[in-house]
Amino acid sequence: MRTLYPSILAAILLTACGGNTPGSKAASNTASDPASNTASAPVLSDSARATSFVAHFVRWYARKYDSLDNFYPVNTHEEEDSAWNTLNWGQTGRYLHALRSSGFFTERFLAEKEAYFRHCDSFFNAKKEHNRSPTGFDFDLVLGSSQTDEFLADSVDPVIQLVNLSSVIFDKYLVFTLKCAGDTCRIDSIHYRIDPDKFTDAVYVPGADSSDPAIGEIRHEYLQIRDSLSKFRVARHDLPDQSTEGGEATLYYERDTLRRAVAEFFGETGKATIEYYFKHGKACFCIRRETRYTKPFYIKNYAIGMIKNIRYYFQNGRMIRCIDEKGKLVDKALYPEIQKDLSTADSVFLPAFSQ
Repeated sequence: MRTLYPSILAAILLTACGGNTPGSKAASNTASDPASNTASAPVLSDSARATSFVAHFVRWYARKYDSLDNFYPVNTHEEEDSAWNTLNWGQTGRYLHALRSSGFFTERFLAEKEAYFRHCDSFFNAKKEHNRSPTGFDFDLVLGSSQTDEFLADSVDPVIQLVNLSSVIFDKYLVFTLKCAGDTCRIDSIHYRIDPDKFTDAVYVPGADSSDPAIGEIRHEYLQIRDSLSKFRVARHDLPDQSTEGGEATLYYERDTLRRAVAEFFGETGKATIEYYFKHGKACFCIRRETRYTKPFYIKNYAIGMIKNIRYYFQNGRMIRCIDEKGKLVDKALYPEIQKDLSTADSVFLPAFSQ
């Protein structure tokens, strides 16, 4: 159930209610409730309990992921074989039992997974699909993501945002809906957001200080450039040999002054887009987007699996802020090295600026 296609574009980019105690021998038998207020456990507020529960779940899932991934819910066949994919109900039943035994999930959550399996079974019977990449099983069935390895790696130092007592966001991308009663909680749903920044301000980032006048000036300049794109002169340049599927730079000039530069690099499992905005000939803002596919684009049922954004802010040619893909402010002590890495990484298309 784990995606088998890691992104090849990473090199282009710079790169916290309760359930049964999982991860121990007693998990399926005499498990305890980690979020309960016992004599040996500290008393947590409702909000702290909710965030702690989500953090605890992700750490448990990180430990159990490999064993859960050993379930094979679909009987697959080679494309030249006349038989089509079918659902393996024995495996799906054991998979659901493993999730139920963990104590982390509501019955509604589990019922929706079973209904999903039935839907996929009907699809296979109707479409007679016969390939090694079955539709509907190219992502993690619990988190709904094809990028689960990254989330599990973040279980060590999670970025958790409490929306309210029943909604918790992990790493911007995973929205947990919780059902709580007394001192225990269960996961009622997990919604994976492919592009959590889709409807947000490109410059102002939620949680980051927006009162800095320099950031306000950068936003003003960004909006002014965006509003004037139709008036600018446009020049396009190929960027060959920079990625497996090529690349292109698009430059926007106000008379002879460069105002915006966009480079796209295409690969089999995704693409990288870099946008620079200029004021008085110097970069004032840069946003880098990494788009990952669930599988190589030449496989029929591929889709967008994740979109990550990193933002860089400049004043008089010097970096003054960096917001990483999780929406966290990067330590200022790292800015000189980041700016140096930027100029190196973008050297493949920076020469086009002068053309």
